[in-house]
Amino acid sequence: MYGDRAAGLFFVTMPQNGEAATAANGGTIMFKAKSSAEIEAWAKAAAENGGTILDAPGPGPRPGIYVSRLRDPAGNKLGAICFG
Repeated sequence: MYGDRAAGLFFVTMPQNGEAATAANGGTIMFKAKSSAEIEAWAKAAAENGGTILDAPGPGPRPGIYVSRLRDPAGNKLGAICFG
């Protein structure tokens, strides 16, 4: 992990599903949101436009994080996250 909550974060991780890393597995582009409501609206708009929700909007893996991840129609993994 590189960066900070104010400026943005960059993660390089192993795929969380245990499958081989590929362009769309092990790589997720995350966008910083201002609020949980913004993440919920983002996920809803994505689903209405052909995206597949991977993680519905909700609490993240650590306290104070709210997150959602999805796969766009081209197969890329995208996420939105807010802190606090």
